[in-house]
Amino acid sequence: MTQKYLLVKGCAGLGNRIFSVLDALNYCIKNNRRLVVDWSDGQFGKKGEDVFKDFFHVDDSCFYEGPLSRIYEIADCDPQYWRSKMSSSIYDIYQVGNPNFLLKKIPSLFFKNKFKRRKHSLWVNKKLGRIKYGILDVFDKDNMTFGGHLEYNLQPQLLIYADFNPKNDSIYAISKIKLEKELEKEINHLTSEHHLSEKYIGLHIRYSDKKPLSKIDKIIYHIENEYGDTPIFLATDNIKIEKMIKAHFKNVLTLQKDLPDPIEGRGIHMWGIDNLDEAYKSKMIKSSIMDMWLLSRCKTLFYQGNSSFSRISHLLHSNKNLCYDWEKV
Repeated sequence: MTQKYLLVKGCAGLGNRIFSVLDALNYCIKNNRRLVVDWSDGQFGKKGEDVFKDFFHVDDSCFYEGPLSRIYEIADCDPQYWRSKMSSSIYDIYQVGNPNFLLKKIPSLFFKNKFKRRKHSLWVNKKLGRIKYGILDVFDKDNMTFGGHLEYNLQPQLLIYADFNPKNDSIYAISKIKLEKELEKEINHLTSEHHLSEKYIGLHIRYSDKKPLSKIDKIIYHIENEYGDTPIFLATDNIKIEKMIKAHFKNVLTLQKDLPDPIEGRGIHMWGIDNLDEAYKSKMIKSSIMDMWLLSRCKTLFYQGNSSFSRISHLLHSNKNLCYDWEKV
């Protein structure tokens, strides 16, 4: 029997990418496919070099650990448009298309099989030159459904997967994501050195593209009144927020990192798309992973519910009863 594969193309930020890997892993287990992760898009490292295996390992027999070049050679793929472009990133070929009003109103029963869920967002081939799509685009074989909407039991040997935030259960799959050994040691050392699991509050505030709907004063007031001088491990993508929290609390621990100047409406993960400093990109993804995992090691976690980065820390945390979406406290 011919082995079948699912190739996950990296897109968006770190949290989005991990959620996509988790969803893809679930899909592979249920559909007897090998999971292939391709983060060679250049956002977190040199374009053309896969950085996933530099930091992660998937502890499951379905995980493919061989060279991507072998996967790129598979001819029976879906969409077929990828056949001669297999090493490209998702953004080299596609943009996110939003359904027009008419398509939203057509009952899903109208669509059969692979078209059933294409009434929602879709990867639209850039050759179309637009970001709105209509009826005909749903049936364009070169367009691509979001990975979280892939149907089961598809026949092509290789399926291409890309998604931002698939809505599937990831609790089982998160236990399969393992860190590279030296990175794991570094995180374990910091956890032990600062007694994070025994006494620290983990606080994540994303303040670039995904700003909280609530004012920062809300969580400051809550911690001051409910936790007093409890030490805080802070992870943030905004230097102004870091200074604000450190001005309010005596004991605030942060990782030392150089944050790029914030650009309104853009997350720091998007910095890598426009810049060629590969060493800095590598430092940025490493510090982001460390922030994400260290947040999950804290005794109490205040995560930001509208951030996939925060939700991964929540997913990793061993005691969900001590995890709170700080905008809802």
